[in-house]
Amino acid sequence: MRSAYRALPEPLRKVAQTAYGAVPFPWNRGLQFGAHHQRFWRSQAWPRERLEALQLRELKRMAQHARQTVPAYRRIFAEIGFDPEAMRSLADWTRLPLTTKAQIQDDPEAYVSRAIPPAERQRRTTSGSTGTPLVLYSTNDTHVAESAMMYRGWRWSGLTRDDRVVTCVGELTGDELGPRHAPYARYRNHIEISPHHLSEEAVRSYVDLIREFAPAYLRTYPSIAQLFGKLMRDEGITPPPLRGIWTQSEALLDCERRLVEEQWGTRVYDYYGMQEKCLAMSECEHGRMHVHCEFGHVELLPSEHPPYAHVVATGFYNPAMPLLRYQTRDLAIPDDRPCPCGRALPTVARIVGRLEDFLLASDGSQVMEADAAIAELTTIRECQIIQESLSACRVLVVPGPGYSAETERELTARLRCQLGEEVSVTVERLTAIPRTATGKQRFIVSKVKPGWAL
Repeated sequence: MRSAYRALPEPLRKVAQTAYGAVPFPWNRGLQFGAHHQRFWRSQAWPRERLEALQLRELKRMAQHARQTVPAYRRIFAEIGFDPEAMRSLADWTRLPLTTKAQIQDDPEAYVSRAIPPAERQRRTTSGSTGTPLVLYSTNDTHVAESAMMYRGWRWSGLTRDDRVVTCVGELTGDELGPRHAPYARYRNHIEISPHHLSEEAVRSYVDLIREFAPAYLRTYPSIAQLFGKLMRDEGITPPPLRGIWTQSEALLDCERRLVEEQWGTRVYDYYGMQEKCLAMSECEHGRMHVHCEFGHVELLPSEHPPYAHVVATGFYNPAMPLLRYQTRDLAIPDDRPCPCGRALPTVARIVGRLEDFLLASDGSQVMEADAAIAELTTIRECQIIQESLSACRVLVVPGPGYSAETERELTARLRCQLGEEVSVTVERLTAIPRTATGKQRFIVSKVKPGWAL
């Protein structure tokens, strides 16, 4: 819709804006989006038994599709004698072996459905946590369904049709406006600003833009939200009023949530998804993380370090690459308590992060709360911990006003307390920490193989 709108001459754009304003939500975002979102909005009120029945039907459907059209699963099903139609409960699903990232990296084409024409597949290549490329396929409807589900989570935070939103994720997708140091793109009720340009020079321009636009919500990465907040604080800028901040795409550290909510004076609502399009989770108005179980089936398998559990997922909306019992290599803390919001959608207490994003102490044990090393050290604008070995790590920091040798000593002492007093900790001061092409930043980069097993 955006590309078609941008292709119109200016007089027709005004006509299109008027017509667009008359279309009711959710159909104003497209027929596919509207159909998905209406279905998802109704199903969130279903009881647990009905949701589980839906999941069983969807698992059977995806398994049949995979057996008939995906070479890797056709072979696996034949080897173990698995018949999707014989499934009587969700427990039967655990007969299938896990699908790992390594298997897909070794032979991605074996996991591609032959029923989806090449012209309808969208191919993406990610570097992955370990730097090994991961080739993934999806369809346009995959992304529309995910957007419709994500929008459901945003509505939980109070979003209405006419609310304005500012996003600061990825690359700008529209025509660039504004100064070169603070580019943005503007739509009817949406502005995109660039995470790649957020700096002391740009922060005042961006805040003035946001204040004039008067959005209800900011959608961004946790690292960008806290950096933006620190820049405003250091420049003496009062944050623009917001009803909430939506975070995504990075693990939301506890210290980041506290800091961002204090800096901006508003609530943070986190979203969890993945490029493999196997699952989606959103925080509701009561701050509980719900699994969007109509989008994918999530299993939390016990780990050797309770209460942490391995996240295993099967997506329902990616026929191009239907990954079954996919080992995400993410960790979560289970939570079986009913939510005050009344929804029967499953919940998790917290998404902890990826296996690759844990430090190891010198004795090889996992360090579970590495964010404690930087908690309350708010004169550090940005921080990245690079573990080179069990005996050495580097810490990249971007200092803010008030940063001193004492800050550095405190940071080093905290890390040695977690990793071992004999571990070498080197702090490097930078003006900026490199981000990915989409503007994300990893808090931990570990070159040591994690000890977790599944």
